[in-house]
Amino acid sequence: MQTLRVENLTKTYGEKTLFEDVNFIINEGDRIGLIGTNGSGKTTMLNALAGLDPADSGELIAPNDYTIGYLMQQPVLDEDKTIRQAIFDGAGPVFQTIRRYEEVLAKYSANPEDEKLQAQFDKLSREMDQEDAWNVESNIATILSQLHVNDMDQQIGILSGGQKKRVGMAQVLIQAPDLLILDEPTNHLDFDSIKWLEEYLQSYKGALLVVTHDRYFLDQVATQIFELSFGKLYAYTGNYEDFVQQKAERVEREITAEHKQNQLYKKELAWMRTGAKARSTKQQARINRFNDLKENLHTLQVDGKVDINLGQQRLGKKVLEFQDATLTLGDHPIIKNFNLLVQGGQRIGITGVNGAGKSSFLNALAGEIKLDSGLRIQGETVRLGYYRQQTEEIPEDKRVIAT
Repeated sequence: MQTLRVENLTKTYGEKTLFEDVNFIINEGDRIGLIGTNGSGKTTMLNALAGLDPADSGELIAPNDYTIGYLMQQPVLDEDKTIRQAIFDGAGPVFQTIRRYEEVLAKYSANPEDEKLQAQFDKLSREMDQEDAWNVESNIATILSQLHVNDMDQQIGILSGGQKKRVGMAQVLIQAPDLLILDEPTNHLDFDSIKWLEEYLQSYKGALLVVTHDRYFLDQVATQIFELSFGKLYAYTGNYEDFVQQKAERVEREITAEHKQNQLYKKELAWMRTGAKARSTKQQARINRFNDLKENLHTLQVDGKVDINLGQQRLGKKVLEFQDATLTLGDHPIIKNFNLLVQGGQRIGITGVNGAGKSSFLNALAGEIKLDSGLRIQGETVRLGYYRQQTEEIPEDKRVIAT
């Protein structure tokens, strides 16, 4: 059984300790959801496990042939390459084998009498057999078709953010690593693609570690939950629904234990204030226990919901309106003679396959793309806030509130 053992993993960022002396084991077949509040260090931990940003201290113990595949929130892909080229440029062992095989094949074809090249060719042919590398391209095409990416000759640079995420997912899934790490895998996926991914991961032979805010996805996929909270890692058995109940029970136990500890501290403090002296071995032992109790006294930290109260102007009846709006980008029609009235209090969701033009539509709503024809009317008291797929540059010399 392929196993990854993590011992005493610690990582700090500035003055903040993201996690300290964390220990856990990931066994073959484990399905683990890693959760925690934003900023708790989840992605940092994934980067440490994947070797992209090693921890400050601790050990990752695994067999020499242990492989890890990592899908980041924003995959790094060469914008100038096609989907096919970008996927085959992956760092996974199967892609390395294919590249070595093609390199030796070219040399051997030019020098078929060279015995050394023939031996290398035979060796790599056996490795291709062992890794089932002959079927990689057809497997990639199958995965991409399930993710609604059908043209492998498209250039990466023209893809939407969602399509790039799907290409990165295909690249990491085809590697079939011992540990598959996925950071927000359902972002930008359509409902049917999420359903396919759930079924794919349920039958995955290796181990899975996933970070996601999609609780329904966790309920379908995870059999364990790791919670990263205030530098500590808590393990729970079951899916997200089971985690909610087990965490409530854990917090209740800790609150009870903290209350008992505080009551004992008050009692012993009152005794110490009477002028207790170490006149006997028993009294000295009690003084020592008080000092230990005082040293270990702490306030229980519990993750809670963030309540954000922002100043807001009073909205008029009309927030935003499109009248007979038409927008075409290249040969791709986004909207045609489209009418929309957004009113205060409405909550509107936008769905569509990747590449359909959802982001372009939002850009038009935000006024960042000019309509080909028609009107865009914004309410007089309306101020727009726009959170994009690709995060804007944030000035590092400013405070959060100033940006």
